[in-house]
Amino acid sequence: IRDRGWTYDQGLAAIAFTVGGDTHTAKKILNGMKIKQNSDGSWYRCYDTSDGSVVNTDKMAGHNAWMVQACNIYRSRTGQTDFDDMAERCLDYLKSYQDTNASNKTYGGIKMIGGGNPEVVATENNISLYPAFYYRYLINGSTGYLTSANLIKDYLLNEIWNDTGKYFWAGYNEYGANPTLDETVYLDNQSWGNLCFADHNGHGPGGENLAGALTYAYDNIRITDTYVNGDVTVTDIQGFDEYDKATLDRIWFEGTNSMVAAYYWVCSTDTADSFHYQSTRAKDASTTTAVSYTHLTLPTN
Repeated sequence: IRDRGWTYDQGLAAIAFTVGGDTHTAKKILNGMKIKQNSDGSWYRCYDTSDGSVVNTDKMAGHNAWMVQACNIYRSRTGQTDFDDMAERCLDYLKSYQDTNASNKTYGGIKMIGGGNPEVVATENNISLYPAFYYRYLINGSTGYLTSANLIKDYLLNEIWNDTGKYFWAGYNEYGANPTLDETVYLDNQSWGNLCFADHNGHGPGGENLAGALTYAYDNIRITDTYVNGDVTVTDIQGFDEYDKATLDRIWFEGTNSMVAAYYWVCSTDTADSFHYQSTRAKDASTTTAVSYTHLTLPTN
């Protein structure tokens, strides 16, 4: 993973620097990505940081959505318009892949576009796409962006939200009236779904008990595990695996901290504090600067 600049990471880093007050560094990242933007408004998935060459040519919906979110947040925090055109060109690219057939179950959703399954209408991607469109509408007042945002929201809450089980499905395999539903319950869909649509009481815009997805994750994806990295061992860490697999086998720290953010959002502060502390136990004991999973040895050079 060294010498690799993933577009998703650039967007996330630009957001973190902007929110943290270091808008100078955020602007440097966004200016760099402005140079790399394709003529159709998209970005490739990954670049070589040593020479800027393209490593992965996928133009997937998810990482492009995060670049737009970075532009939106930069604009809202600074008032600077440097990246407005960049964001809107990308949204127009993404909008061209939105299902506009109202007879389809996937109506309003946007497919993955790239990767191994480009036709998949992935829930995680669409949860990322909603704020990209909606907050750009708040910035420039374009009703077209609002329409796209509302179509995504309605698709996710009416078709993908399982109101009986209180969780979000993974998505459909393709556009259509009778596509195949992936019933896997992925962790990020539960945490991000709350961050995207829930109020501070955990209720969705239609009264959905979205906080129930956090309860489902707690009951079905939470695991107590031991962190091992070389000579470092930390026992009895609590966190979350990636999805509701039959046998949970490791803690995924990125996903765990998305759950932390969701718990804070719905005002479950004690639970958020607890899981955040659990993650820091592994990080503080690690000889590396980052911790991805339990049972994963990271490269040292």
